[in-house]
Order: sequence, then C-alpha cells, then structure tokens
Amino acid sequence: MRAILDLPTTATLNERESFTGRERVGLLIATDGRPAADGAIIVGRSIAHRDGEPQELVAVEALERLSERPGGTIIQHDLPLRLAQQRARTTDVARDSWPLSIAYGSPDATIAELADHTQRRLIVLGLHVHPRRDRWLGRETVLRVMQRASCPVLAVDSNRRTIPRRTLLAIDFSPSSIAAAAEALRLVGDTGLVYFAHVIPRTAVPFDAGVQPIYEPDVRMRLALLERGLDIPPNVDTRIAVLRGDPARELLAFAEQEGMELIATGSHGQSAVRGPVIGSVPTALVRAARCSVLVMPT
Repeated sequence: MRAILDLPTTATLNERESFTGRERVGLLIATDGRPAADGAIIVGRSIAHRDGEPQELVAVEALERLSERPGGTIIQHDLPLRLAQQRARTTDVARDSWPLSIAYGSPDATIAELADHTQRRLIVLGLHVHPRRDRWLGRETVLRVMQRASCPVLAVDSNRRTIPRRTLLAIDFSPSSIAAAAEALRLVGDTGLVYFAHVIPRTAVPFDAGVQPIYEPDVRMRLALLERGLDIPPNVDTRIAVLRGDPARELLAFAEQEGMELIATGSHGQSAVRGPVIGSVPTALVRAARCSVLVMPT
C-alpha cells in the first residue's frame, strides 16, 4: 500500500490524537477512490491552498463481512488500485505527495466522527448519483454524512475542477440557511456572482388574495437586509431572486437556467424520533442538482 500510493500515514480513528476543545479549522476531504470523488479532491485542495488552511484527505473503506465466519471481516482489496488511479487523475504525481490516511468502517459515521475528532470546519466529498434502490436501503452516503455532521458539508459535482464562483443561496430565513449563505460566501472568495433566493410557496402562504401581493416586496426587503449584514467582498456581484412554487423544483430550475455552480442551503428538519434530520428541500437538491451543494447543519 505505501509503496503504491506513497502515503505518509495510514491510520484508523482510534490512533488519532484528540483535538477536543480546539477551534474548528481546515478541511476534511473524503474519498472512496472512485471518479465521483475526483472533483471533491481537486476543489477541496484548491480551497485549502487558496486560504492557507490545513487539509486532511481520508479514504474510507467499509468492512465486508464473511458469511462463513460470523463476525469476521475483510477489506475490499481494490481500494489501493482505486486510490492510485485517482491520484493519477487528480494530482501531479511527480510533485504532489498527496498525504492521505485510510479509515475503515461505515463511511458516513466515520467521516462525521473524524471531522469532529480533528475539529475540521468543513467536510468535502463527492456528489454521487445513487439509484432508487440505494435510497430505499438508506445507502446515500452524502445525505447520511450531512445527517450526522456538526459542520457544513460541501458535496462537489464530479465534473467540477475549479472553486465555484456562481452561487445560489437558498434562503428561508432559518438560522441554518443564513449560516449556509455566510459559508458559501467564504468559499466563493474575492470574485463571483451570488444570488440571494427565496421561494414563495404557491399554495402554503397563509394570506388571502388581497394581502398576497405584499408578501414579495417584504421578502425582497428581508433579503436585501441579509445581504447588507454579510461580509461580501467588493468584487462579488450580488443579486436577489424571489421565486414561486415548489422550493426544490424552483431552486433546481433556477440554478440550471442561470448556470449556477453551487447551491447553498440549511439542513433544517426535525423528527420526533431521531431529532434533527435533513429536510426535504436539501435532500431533493442533493439528489437532483447538476452542480455542487453546500448544506449547513441545524
């Protein structure tokens, strides 16, 4: 493994030093060695280099149980090959040491726990397109990481090779959506185009027909106040968009129409049994977006 990948370290979670109590800093970039994670590696490392932040690249491999040996496990043996191929696709092998560690276990739990353990401020991973069967079986790793994570999660479109500049901020005025806006602005950097967008439901607004027209100007005013309250670099162009209809559908259509490279949203949702969950809108965005998606925990 070390000879093939030139890895400086190979570690499991229980071998890591605890960083409890430290301020969150740096990026945790997660991969399984497959092409869908290539964009996450390139964009995540670009963000870290631009901002002078520490980065940690980790490959997470699920353990596979042997039916003839109850309780026994084996490691999927194609991981070293996948990682070697991914390194060749995403880095300059001759110049980049590609420091990477390997953790074994459930990918979603391992990624979220590692980010907490090392106090990373952002998790970056690939935006996978899953078949319906995976949805039924709860195998959507990105959504499961977002469910568990206590820091924002950036799911990067597999085709993206540069830091997103054209960004759609999905604002419902919840604390998590406002925090997502601030984090997205941090990701965009010094230049870019940012839309502050709110979707007015067509049927769920509790006003009669005579009061309804007042709602949109009020939303525009609130979005403008939010825009003025955020730290926006002078070379970032900001615009306001008020949409009508189903929130996820309208946001996806607008992002496609305007060529957005990133959609940022809060993760708000609540279950009486499980507590905070990923809401229906961010779930739909992660499943259907043709661009990267940033989700901020509640």
